[in-house]
Amino acid sequence: MEMTYANESIVEMLRSGFEYDLWANMRWFNALQLMRKQDVASPVLQHILTTQRIWLERCGAAVDGIPRAATKTAFEAANQAWIALITGGDLNRLVDYNDFRGRSHKRALGEIAWHVMNHGTFHRGHLRGLAQGEGFEEFTDTDLIYYFDEVRKR
Repeated sequence: MEMTYANESIVEMLRSGFEYDLWANMRWFNALQLMRKQDVASPVLQHILTTQRIWLERCGAAVDGIPRAATKTAFEAANQAWIALITGGDLNRLVDYNDFRGRSHKRALGEIAWHVMNHGTFHRGHLRGLAQGEGFEEFTDTDLIYYFDEVRKR
């Protein structure tokens, strides 16, 4: 089933999703500093950023201003680029791209944005598993519901 993104609330939902994504990434960025096996966990956070950059580039956004290394500045810059892309563009616009196996694909910008957010959530779950495996309990939850709680406190 093909989705269409005509409703302005969909744009708002995606924008909120990327704000959540940044919030959760920053929590893990800070938590990684306290983990014993940073050499195992840090590449996971790096992968989240690299994937965001790759998809931005595939969608035609400039990534030159987004640092490659997983820093707070890099995550903030990627987040700003995603929000600009989804709020200033047509979410129904088809994006032609090749995957890493060289296969050609065509997806709507809105579907790609949704995928990128979901991808980050998946890998933050990976980070949580790594943290639990080393007995690390100093991080806070990054479930979406906790983001809503924190945002509503402001």
